[in-house]
Amino acid sequence: SSCNADHKTAIYLADAAGSSAPRQLAQLNGYAKEMQWSPDGKHLTFLYVEGATRPSGALAAEKPPSGVIGVEGLEVQRVASVDASRGQPTQMTPPHLHVFEFDWSPDSSRLVYVAAPPPGENNWWIAKLYTQQPNQEPTAILDPQTVTGSLHGLQIAVPRWSPDGQRIAFIGGLMSDQCSTGGDIYVMPASG
Repeated sequence: SSCNADHKTAIYLADAAGSSAPRQLAQLNGYAKEMQWSPDGKHLTFLYVEGATRPSGALAAEKPPSGVIGVEGLEVQRVASVDASRGQPTQMTPPHLHVFEFDWSPDSSRLVYVAAPPPGENNWWIAKLYTQQPNQEPTAILDPQTVTGSLHGLQIAVPRWSPDGQRIAFIGGLMSDQCSTGGDIYVMPASG
């Protein structure tokens, strides 16, 4: 919410029963969306563009380009997390990948996400599937541009872990813009 005295975006926690007033968990400097708890309940995780001047995505109005076009002033969407007990936000994914969608493994030890190099507004169509332990280097486990078979050259979306953490399911298809998801369901080993 930005409904506070200084109109800055912050994350608040509220008791589901409404028995107490919401408390501020963390203050942010940017645009956040798609919040979800880690399965262990220790972290609130979300897509975050630190210092954002606008919502992320190809359908949002762009800011006027300046500087070296395509290099300077890029707003990169990453997975960020707030520790529920301390409230300090941290970036979990690297700054060289624009993350579009993510999911936690059932044991809260790894992320799976769809990402591409920035600028994200131009690269949704060439995104790869990555896995990563929090704050470690990511591993690309699927590149639709190089894979053989029915998925070759298509887009991927909505990655989800299996309940046992052994497989990852996702949608693969010919899609236009992000959020216009359609195609077939694919399943692959979490190891790639």
